[in-house]
Amino acid sequence: MNDNVKKHSGHIYDTYKLFPVVSKDVALNKLMQEECMVRAKTNICPSTQPDVNVPKLLQSLIDNQVFREDKNLITDRSLEENLSYKTVIKALKLLADGGVLNLSAVLII
Repeated sequence: MNDNVKKHSGHIYDTYKLFPVVSKDVALNKLMQEECMVRAKTNICPSTQPDVNVPKLLQSLIDNQVFREDKNLITDRSLEENLSYKTVIKALKLLADGGVLNLSAVLII
């Protein structure tokens, strides 16, 4: 993953908020895979490349708290609620642990 993580912590907040209300089904998996195929053709989203292990990448982002500083300094300013990093990262943990979606070739960050 490249070093371009600034201003992307909003994605973990979005994932946290959407996770409980979005159906994790075949249709979502298909949509995510189609989106990844489109993004894989560019260099904008390195995580969509075929050789990337998405659950492992997510676990690395979690373990290294990659988005913590950005979330605390940038994303929190635009939120109307006070949610800790520990709280919002829970959705990524669920995705990284697997069993929710087929993430073998899917990640949009």
